[in-house]
Amino acid sequence: MADKAKPKGEIKFAGIRHHGPGTSKALIKWLDSFKPDIILIECPADAKTKLDQLDIEEIQPPLALAIYSEKSLENTMLLPFASFSPEWVAMHYGKSNNLEIHPIDLPSYAWHICNDKELRDYGKDSLKLAFKQAGIDNQEKWWDSSIEESDDEGEVFSFIITLMENWRALENATNPLNELREAFMRSEILRQSKKSKNKKIAVITGAYHSPAIIDYSAKKSEDLQLYGSIKKVKTTANWIPWSYQRLSSSTGYGAGVKYPSWYEHLYHYGFKSPELWFTKAASTLREKGIYVSTAEVMDCIELCSRLVQIKGKNYPSLEDLKEALSSSIFHGNNTYWNIIEQELLIGKNFGSLGKLEELHPIRKDFDQQVKKFRLSALIKRKDTKSRKLDLRKEQHLKMSFFLHRLNLLGIYLGTIDLTEESSHSNFSETWELTWSEDDEITLIQCGMYGNTIDEAVSNLMEEKLAKENSLIRISEYMVKLLLAGLTKEVSKCLKILNQLAINSLDNSQLIPLCRQLVLGSKYGNLRNFPPDDLLKILEDLLPRVFGIFPSQCIHIEEKKARESLSELTLLKNICGMLNKKDVNTMWYHLLHQLDQSDYVHPIIKGATVRLLLDNELIEHKTATIRVSYALRGNTEPLEKSHWLEGFLSFGVLGILYEIDTIELLDSFIIDLEEKEFREILPALKRSFSQLSKNEKQRFFALIRTRMSSVEKTDLAANKSEFPLKEQEEIPELVKLILS
Repeated sequence: MADKAKPKGEIKFAGIRHHGPGTSKALIKWLDSFKPDIILIECPADAKTKLDQLDIEEIQPPLALAIYSEKSLENTMLLPFASFSPEWVAMHYGKSNNLEIHPIDLPSYAWHICNDKELRDYGKDSLKLAFKQAGIDNQEKWWDSSIEESDDEGEVFSFIITLMENWRALENATNPLNELREAFMRSEILRQSKKSKNKKIAVITGAYHSPAIIDYSAKKSEDLQLYGSIKKVKTTANWIPWSYQRLSSSTGYGAGVKYPSWYEHLYHYGFKSPELWFTKAASTLREKGIYVSTAEVMDCIELCSRLVQIKGKNYPSLEDLKEALSSSIFHGNNTYWNIIEQELLIGKNFGSLGKLEELHPIRKDFDQQVKKFRLSALIKRKDTKSRKLDLRKEQHLKMSFFLHRLNLLGIYLGTIDLTEESSHSNFSETWELTWSEDDEITLIQCGMYGNTIDEAVSNLMEEKLAKENSLIRISEYMVKLLLAGLTKEVSKCLKILNQLAINSLDNSQLIPLCRQLVLGSKYGNLRNFPPDDLLKILEDLLPRVFGIFPSQCIHIEEKKARESLSELTLLKNICGMLNKKDVNTMWYHLLHQLDQSDYVHPIIKGATVRLLLDNELIEHKTATIRVSYALRGNTEPLEKSHWLEGFLSFGVLGILYEIDTIELLDSFIIDLEEKEFREILPALKRSFSQLSKNEKQRFFALIRTRMSSVEKTDLAANKSEFPLKEQEEIPELVKLILS
């Protein structure tokens, strides 16, 4: 009997589009026909161990492969995969048939060598030119309709290679990053071909790279010279769960996937029978409480079929489906399309790691802490509930630290109102607790920074602080770290802030910094951090801030005046929170300086008079004279309106008890010419826009009773509307603003 002939080795190439359902379907048939022994895929070579570890039956996409170096976490690479991604299809085929799978792309640690955005955008103009020459204006739409949305797989990969060859022939130069990647891919293909001479090898890469790697042995020495000098770096790779929401907004391998759930539908069912998709759309709307009849669905299917015939197409596009829905089910109300887009096109699918999740230590630490604070049931059921914490109790304080630390990691198990008004509540916090699958993804991602929540927060914040040079941002981090009980990191923040602020003369940075320091001093004792270090920096900064402020309000334009007004408001709040004699003295001195200057912008001038009145530094009679001078002087109407805007910026209701002031405002409006009135109306509207509906009703009642000099009525008994007869007593200004 003659010896059996040895199998002949062969290498075939398939150029795919990342996350392309059409190329995925074609790839399945291509692999079944070729029956390879080895599969080489476009994936960083340092992910090999994680590809070997993959148990395709245990896990559920979408997933992402995170590859990172502990020394440079900012260069972390995230590679998402969905069930319809060609790379995932290839891995599934390989695992199901016990084939070798090798990643052949450039290792992740080498990508940052050419990570400039201009380099990554290299070649896009040449692609547009190629399609334009072929009479195609929108290449993405053409690719979708011709390949991804097509049910005719045919010789799709031969067509793609030819298309890419023609495109690349138009390029003047190749992206240096792509040159480096393709050199590495060629060398890996060459190595595998020598290692497995008598085996069939399937090479699956992005369509763009296919023409450049087919002749993988032509540039052996040049390729080695290109990537040979790259220093090897130790990296770690981990599988993490992903979501369609994230896939729809991701970049890199996830680029262009606007509608992941739609692509999944195309992958499984194709386009020849749109009835299933219309049925899903109707069910989705019904779940949202929108009535859709069976007859409307049938009309929709019929209309879609007619559209395809009219347009001379073989099958409908997504635009055709949308048009049919809009006419037959939405009846022109396209607000329903937002529901379809979120639920049926983008989708809410989340991946599952199965047993691989046990490999993430940070998840174990999280579960232990959740159990300690009795939140396990909420996590499991994904409930929403409120929890009030008494921070004088040790267990409650620890839970507050835990929730704040999660927030620093971007995991919002709990949210809390940290506005200035709530910051005075020293001993209690009310948290709104909820949990979502997206938090699960972020939690696993944070495992790159450490094996525990505390370690991850510390490393993440250290990285952020190393990059940051803004006083405002660092001061915000300082308060958040203080709330999280991370005293070492707070000390680091204070050291950085002290160094940055020591020579700064920019009040737009210094005043927000002072506010954060005041907030920090309020939290300090309760959070096991003595406030002395914060107050020391504050004591050094405040004299400088008060000294700089007057000069920044002189000879300035309206935009800068509004910014200065915001800063003046912050200073007012800072002084009120500190309530210290020496600080109040500086505050009063600043107000007198602004009041006495003739060159301060009218917005600041009006605000100063109001603050002097509110702080009882001038009498009501004096304030009335100032208002009269400002509104009846020889200045332009716009300048008067600016003054008035500043005067009213600290509240409107407070002036209601000054009848002379109200009469002055009223006469100021009445004396204006129509053109002047139109010029200042926006400023007046802004001044009174702060009033709520109830305050406006109170405004009506107070003005009416004041102006008619009658006995004060019971405001709570007033109706929401007043008879026209009563409104006739209200000044013109009030009728204008509150009408």
